[in-house]
Amino acid sequence: MTLRTHNGASLFLPAAGTRSGNDLSNASASGTYWSRMLYNDSPRDANYLYFNSGAVRWEYYGRRYGFTVRAVRAPQK
Repeated sequence: MTLRTHNGASLFLPAAGTRSGNDLSNASASGTYWSRMLYNDSPRDANYLYFNSGAVRWEYYGRRYGFTVRAVRAPQK
């Protein structure tokens, strides 16, 4: 999935699937990417971006699950 940022740049997010323990599911079919935001300030849950071929949505889940993290560097000023 390719997203456009607020400044017009693009960000590619591969469909990396989801890992739970040693199990990987939905690789090449969906993506789950952690956000830096906690869900309602709960230390256990965080927001994440989910997508597949028919949906894109923000959800929340326990932070112990192995969703993908995509490091993004802010542009130099």
